[in-house]
Amino acid sequence: MDDTAASPAVQATIAILTYTSSIETVEATIRSALDFDEILVCDGHSTDGTRELAESLGCRVIDQQDEFLDGRGRLVNEAGVNEQMLAAASHDWVFLLDHDELLTEELVGEIRSITDRDRTCGAYSIPRLYTLGGTVIRCASVYPRFQIRLVHRDAVSGYGGIVHSPVILHEGEAVGQAEHHMLVPQPPLRQLWPKWRGYLRLEEAERATLSRSEWVAQVLRPQARMVRWIAVRTLQTRRRCHGPRLPLRYEVNRAVYEMSVIFYTGRRFIGWPQPDSTRAWR
Repeated sequence: MDDTAASPAVQATIAILTYTSSIETVEATIRSALDFDEILVCDGHSTDGTRELAESLGCRVIDQQDEFLDGRGRLVNEAGVNEQMLAAASHDWVFLLDHDELLTEELVGEIRSITDRDRTCGAYSIPRLYTLGGTVIRCASVYPRFQIRLVHRDAVSGYGGIVHSPVILHEGEAVGQAEHHMLVPQPPLRQLWPKWRGYLRLEEAERATLSRSEWVAQVLRPQARMVRWIAVRTLQTRRRCHGPRLPLRYEVNRAVYEMSVIFYTGRRFIGWPQPDSTRAWR
């Protein structure tokens, strides 16, 4: 038995959202988190064996609240279900892990150290690296890429928005930065786009009340800058970065997604019907 296996469980909760997900993918995600004292799986009424798999691996499974789902059980309010998981967790430290992401041994060890010592930060931003076909991608336009995933309940006042929901911390709470990364396997683009289209419709619904001037300031201009930044960074990365690269087709499609945010959130100004979040995953 190695040292990691012999160590006490990490005193934190791993919280995972699932909905009729790939069994192999969910299993890999859960197994990467088995050193934690609690793995909380918040499921959207899966019928493909996801729940049974999670329970067989020692997870605690709860249902996503119906108020956060559409008629087919698909998630349409990420902030709400994040807050639900935070409230249901048995530990004060909670790590939100997507069903298709992986923790590394080094990151698990770092989280163990964070949760064992006195709290100095209310949350931690985690570096993320893509993988493709089992290869860790070292060169991508969006690197370095961080997301706040590890939070302490006492520091959190809630989550914002219905998609890509950022954590809202109490005033004065510091955000630390983890040294070790998590892994984000990239599926084929034909699998990414159905998920991205759902995100786009949720983005559209979230911004449905913006006036035209607000939309220009909060969406059009920032997204245009984002697309230009991705284009420049892609060229720089391909010239200067040495190591496994994110294929150009992924970089291009990411830029297309960011441009699509402009179209989806602004199309009501040209007569498109009002967005409806309950139809995001149609």
